[in-house]
Amino acid sequence: MQDCPITPAEFIATGELLFGSRWRTPMAKALGLSDRIIRYYQSGERPISPAIAAKIRGLAHIGPVGEVIRTTVRKVAPEVPPFTAQLIARHILADLESLGMMANGWSRDGQEPQIEPGSSNLK
Repeated sequence: MQDCPITPAEFIATGELLFGSRWRTPMAKALGLSDRIIRYYQSGERPISPAIAAKIRGLAHIGPVGEVIRTTVRKVAPEVPPFTAQLIARHILADLESLGMMANGWSRDGQEPQIEPGSSNLK
């Protein structure tokens, strides 16, 4: 699936999932791209390269356990921005895995977390 292209609809859905309704600028910053390129991708005017598609999927992918954690964070603290809830879920997954409390494959399909300890930034 990582080599599959991202459609404009998937791109928009991922942006809204991660950053809420005002997703374009935060997505641009997270990917190191301009707002204009984001709008080209959104409209389908330019195709999304495989490298950018992989980055986008990497930002969003936290597996089923991570999705439950993110959803719970959003329910308990609806004021928490969507991407902050995503980062909290990633940190909790990393902590559970470091404690040996997660079976391989249950959290993020065996992928390593892309967070730095003590930070709120994805690599």
